Amino acid sequence: MNKNTYFISTAILFLIVGTAHFARVIFSWPIIIAGWKLPLEASWIAFILVFLLVYHALRLKNISSNRIITQSKEQKAKNISKLEEYIKKKDEITNDEIEGLLGVSHATATRYLDELEKRDLVEQVGESGSGVYYKIK
Repeated sequence: MNKNTYFISTAILFLIVGTAHFARVIFSWPIIIAGWKLPLEASWIAFILVFLLVYHALRLKNISSNRIITQSKEQKAKNISKLEEYIKKKDEITNDEIEGLLGVSHATATRYLDELEKRDLVEQVGESGSGVYYKIK
């Protein structure tokens, strides 16, 4: 389970508990534990605390998501910079070379090559398949 799924699951669970406490207060449902009756004020307090926890869980989810996006952008910038240095010594490059050099997937290597094409640093030779390579400009 990743962090975002965890935070959303936690928020949903807290939301259910908070809603139950709110319903208890609205409908005056009794809770009796070993002959002791839980006061309705305890459910008000629980309701408020639970919704603060929901807010906190959703806030952490957003912080976690933003951090992952930032790290991903930073890694992409480093990889593109590394590629720019690497191609200065080459006449041509393939997707497989980039995969090995950077330890990225085929799709990511293709996106990096597309970025280099947009910057007019390389030119694709061939349409598709294993015969495709990129000529360094």
